Amino acid sequence: MASRLNGKRAIMDCIYSAAARPEQWPEARTSDADHIGAIGGMLAFNAPEGQRSFLINGRLDEDLGTLYLQRHVQNPWATAVAGSPFGQPVVMSSRVDSRSLRRTPFHADILIPQRIEDCVSWC
Repeated sequence: MASRLNGKRAIMDCIYSAAARPEQWPEARTSDADHIGAIGGMLAFNAPEGQRSFLINGRLDEDLGTLYLQRHVQNPWATAVAGSPFGQPVVMSSRVDSRSLRRTPFHADILIPQRIEDCVSWC
């Protein structure tokens, strides 16, 4: 239990540090991913039409991040999380049918190349 609390404190320290020094966000996202056993982490703002979306990757492919912003901001996961309660984690496989997801360009272009199978998201 103590090591788990230390891990949470380390993550919070990274997040607060990144809030003060934005260049540290990729490290904070990587730390989050390591804490939950994920391959990477992302801070994403999927903007409404007419505004600019952005993302900050932690150990995910930057080129695919660019492709994501160009073509895939509107994707099944983004749509599913949009209706989720604020401040609660959502496991995307509980909201999006995996068979239909596998038939999307988002899956082919973004998820497969990075070996991403699921996502935990917070709004």
